[in-house]
Amino acid sequence: MVKGGLMRSTDTAGTPSLTRWAVAAVAALAVLLAAVATIGGPLHNDRLVTRAVVGHRSEWMTSFAKAYSTVFSPATTVVLAALVAGLFVFRDRSVRRGAALIIGVGGAAAAAEVLKLLVDRRRPPFAVQLEAHEAAHSFPSGHVTGTTALVAGIALLAVPAASRAERAVFGVVASLLVLVSAGSRVYLGMHWTSDTVAGMLVGAVGAWAGVLVVARFADVVDGLDGRLFGRRAAVH
Repeated sequence: MVKGGLMRSTDTAGTPSLTRWAVAAVAALAVLLAAVATIGGPLHNDRLVTRAVVGHRSEWMTSFAKAYSTVFSPATTVVLAALVAGLFVFRDRSVRRGAALIIGVGGAAAAAEVLKLLVDRRRPPFAVQLEAHEAAHSFPSGHVTGTTALVAGIALLAVPAASRAERAVFGVVASLLVLVSAGSRVYLGMHWTSDTVAGMLVGAVGAWAGVLVVARFADVVDGLDGRLFGRRAAVH
C-alpha cells in the first residue's frame, strides 16, 4: 500500500507527540550518560540487580537467555531489518519504509558503537559473565539497541495503518521483545541494567530518526521510486 497509509507511516516522525517522546528519550539518555560518566562505574541499582539475578539463575533460563541473545544479536537485528525492509519495498513498490527502517537500525547501531568507545565503561566482573568474557565497552547494550530500533521502527512504519486492536497487540509484543532482550543481557552478566536502559533509549531515538530522515527527504525518495518503479510513490 504505497498511498495514504504509507505517507502517514513516515510522516508520523514529525508529529508533536512523537517529537516530544523523542526529545524526552534524548534528555533521559543525556542524564543517564552524565550519571555513568560521573560515577565511573556501575550505578548503585546496577549492582543490586546483578546480585539478585546471579542468585536466581537456573539451567533452563541460562539456555533461553543465550538463545535469545543469539537471535537478537546486533548483527542479526541488522539482517532482520534488511529482510523486513525488503518486504516493505516488495509490498509497497516504494523504498520509503524500507529505507526508514534500515536508516533507523543502522544509525542506532552506529550511535551505540560510538558511545561504547567514548564511555568505555567496564562490564560486570568475569565471574558473573556466562558468555565469552568481555571487559569493556559496556554502555550501551548493542543487543538492546538493535532490538529496540528494529521493533520501534516497525511500529512506526507499520502500525499507523493498523486497527486499534492490532496496535495494542503489537505494542505488547514489541515491549516484551525489548524487555526480554534487556533482561537476558543482565541475566547473562554481560551488561549492567543501566546499559540496557541506554540501549532502549538509543534504539528508540534511532528508529524515530530513520523515519524522520526519510520524511524530510521525501522528494529524493519519490524520485528514486520513480526511477525504480516507473512512478512516484506518493503525491505531496
